[in-house]
Amino acid sequence: MANELRHKTIGTALTQAEYEAIDGHELESQATGDIIYASSATQLSRLAIVAGRLLGVVGGIPSWLAFGTGAGAPAEGNHTTPVMTATVAGHVPTPPNNTTTFLRGDGTFAAPGGSANITFATIFETSGRFTLTVSGAGTNTFGTTGFVLGNGSGVDAAAKCRAILGAGTVQALFAGSPVFSCMFSINNTDERNRAFFGIGNVTVVGGAGGHTFTNAHIGFKLFSDGVTLSLHGTQADGTTENATAALRTIVANDTYDVICVVNSTTSVDYYTRSNGGALSSASNLTTNLPTAAESSLQVSMSCVTNAAITTTVSSISYER
Repeated sequence: MANELRHKTIGTALTQAEYEAIDGHELESQATGDIIYASSATQLSRLAIVAGRLLGVVGGIPSWLAFGTGAGAPAEGNHTTPVMTATVAGHVPTPPNNTTTFLRGDGTFAAPGGSANITFATIFETSGRFTLTVSGAGTNTFGTTGFVLGNGSGVDAAAKCRAILGAGTVQALFAGSPVFSCMFSINNTDERNRAFFGIGNVTVVGGAGGHTFTNAHIGFKLFSDGVTLSLHGTQADGTTENATAALRTIVANDTYDVICVVNSTTSVDYYTRSNGGALSSASNLTTNLPTAAESSLQVSMSCVTNAAITTTVSSISYER
């Protein structure tokens, strides 16, 4: 039988040293790199080393296989390390072969989330940062609860506050997908009140003229059907306004959060919340989005009554 394990040929008798020698047995045709295996239950045999092959099994005994031979064998030239797709305790998953995904805390690889944003936010700490205008008996006051617009109990009053972003260069605050938010309350729900909170530079005067809501803007307005003061989403392209139906009926001294999310150049989603409650579902407007350059965030009020009215704006923010 070929390739079997056998005693070396010594002579007619073994000395003690020959009996105990580590080379007292050898495989027929033995060479460096050969492997011993059990070719049967009673026989040990030699499997000669073969370069460029994978060790496999054929007929129940070891055998050298060419690449691509046998079930599951990798093709030659396409031998890859198995990828561990699941997290295993004590092991790091095999990273994908790219430069765009990174290991996350849960043990998986993914592209980095989020994007670079710029944010402007204020709780109206100081008057020096804002451009303030009034007409009639209108008042602008910075207080412990934020910025307060009032009418001084005068007829045909208006007050306006603008945060102008950018130093000497007109910005494009409508561009991209900006998010505007504001928190406010009002002490009087007289149906002759008007107010605006949003992005843009909306003209405002006291009396019947009120706000010019055809000016380019995106935001929220307080408006009345002649009976009830309501909150609406509003946007205009400089010529035509598009506004939502009433989103909420205004209750005196309640606190309102308003958020508008611009979806690139396609639409705007308007959200509201009162007194820290659940956020509303989105009300969406798709037409008359402004595209003009704009640098202003604005809060303003106007009225045609002599009742004492104060609109308190606790904060505004802009992000894109």
